[in-house]
Amino acid sequence: MAGRVPKSVQWHLELRALGSFEPEAFCARDRFGVKPFYYAVVNGQFYFASEIKQILLGSQIQSIANAQSVHHFLEWGLLDYSAETFFQGIRQIPGGHYLRLDLSDPLVPVISRYWDLCLEPKHEISTETAIEEFRARFENAVKLRLRSDVPVGISLSGGLDSSAVACQAREISPQVEFHTFSACFEDKSIDERDYMSAVVSSIAGVGHKTFPQAKSF
Repeated sequence: MAGRVPKSVQWHLELRALGSFEPEAFCARDRFGVKPFYYAVVNGQFYFASEIKQILLGSQIQSIANAQSVHHFLEWGLLDYSAETFFQGIRQIPGGHYLRLDLSDPLVPVISRYWDLCLEPKHEISTETAIEEFRARFENAVKLRLRSDVPVGISLSGGLDSSAVACQAREISPQVEFHTFSACFEDKSIDERDYMSAVVSSIAGVGHKTFPQAKSF
């Protein structure tokens, strides 16, 4: 997804149809920031996309590193912890936030939070009830992410989480031949190909392996 909104265009989403007909753009990101949403304001134009390279290509903005974001990543491993990105002038809507943009001069995006994680009080339930509740929520979460108009791939590390997702997907859609994608290593101490192969065989899927190396970066 990519787009550009000139100052002269009045862009209204369906969410705005019941409100005032002011020249305003409204954008939102999912609660946990799973789906990316990048944007930039360049020379009176508002650009947004699901990938930074789309904005770099469409806006002709200079590809200059955001020194602070790069430093925080290399020093602390921090990633997507703020609205900043690795590129100067390109920002992102944080998870659980929405953006409102008055399309009149000047173009100044206003970011607001619409959702936050609410930690509920501890519930006294039995182990059996907790298991059933988790199973239902897990199945529903995987089912929602299988909605797609293109084939769905599975990132498979061989660990518990990705293996459980793959097996649940197969149970939900037994007619689908899922393709898995895995990073493998020659170092046996960190390689999990045996577990990956077991999962691929269990779901009757098609496994794809890649061997990342430092020189490839």
